Amino acid sequence: MDFSDLNDSIGQFESALSGEKAELVSPDPRTLLLAIDGSNQDPTTIALAGEVGRRLKARVVVMMGGEGEPTDAQREKVKAAAAELAAQPYALETDTIFKTAPAPAQQILAAQQKLAADLVILPAPYLRDVGLLGDESLSSPVDMLLAECTAPMLLVREPLDDPKAALARVLIPMTVYVPSLGAAAGWAFKLVDAGGMVELYAVADEAAAQDAKKLLGVDEELTADALVRAESKLAGGMIAAVQRKGTETGVDVVVDVAAGKALQLTMARVHEGPCVVCTGAPMDRTSRAFSRAYNVALRSKYPVLVVRR
Repeated sequence: MDFSDLNDSIGQFESALSGEKAELVSPDPRTLLLAIDGSNQDPTTIALAGEVGRRLKARVVVMMGGEGEPTDAQREKVKAAAAELAAQPYALETDTIFKTAPAPAQQILAAQQKLAADLVILPAPYLRDVGLLGDESLSSPVDMLLAECTAPMLLVREPLDDPKAALARVLIPMTVYVPSLGAAAGWAFKLVDAGGMVELYAVADEAAAQDAKKLLGVDEELTADALVRAESKLAGGMIAAVQRKGTETGVDVVVDVAAGKALQLTMARVHEGPCVVCTGAPMDRTSRAFSRAYNVALRSKYPVLVVRR
């Protein structure tokens, strides 16, 4: 498939207000659930929770999901993390919670539901150092939570020397528009630094073309020109909404488009520098869009926020 003229069509995105209407859902989070695990990701996870809690003015409740009854050592680690977040420089309202269940994911899910937590922050993989699994697995607890938890999840990947730096740049990857992207973009503007940057990076690939055909209700093969029109219709409203939000908030917005293998190009863009990736994932775990979001989280070395809808 020839994508040679796609990069000349950014103007179509900006003018495609008659296309798919995107709604940026701005969250109002009050309670964050931080699930530490004793791994090498804990310092980054705690620091990121502190920065997020501070800018959201939210309460942070700390826990550790294990197997069965929490041990004394786990309770002490939880209390120490809560004390760290309550002290300067974060000075947050904190609490702790302990749940008993056969599996760690069940404990985290039960805590999220009891607290009605608006965001779950945890290392991925969970209960394993990231170097042991790398990009092979997010771990079975995270897989279970992605299947069952309806609250957004901020997955912390590799340890970062300066977790705060990741919040200066928030990246929203996109192939075709799905409703959860509007919620992910709303979170992006909540998380990004006041003087930071939100990037919307749209990639058209062959799989995206098939999704575009389905959403547009067409049967014929999409030529390069038709794909541009499809992308304009499906992405135009999203891009316009992000640009408007950037103007309202004073946040720099960068919109870019590329053509090729979506995962490869997206990860290259992610790894240009520290960032938080905000991705939307539909509730349907069998969908291609869910698989895309999962693979972004799996391959990223930077934190990834997964928003389900």
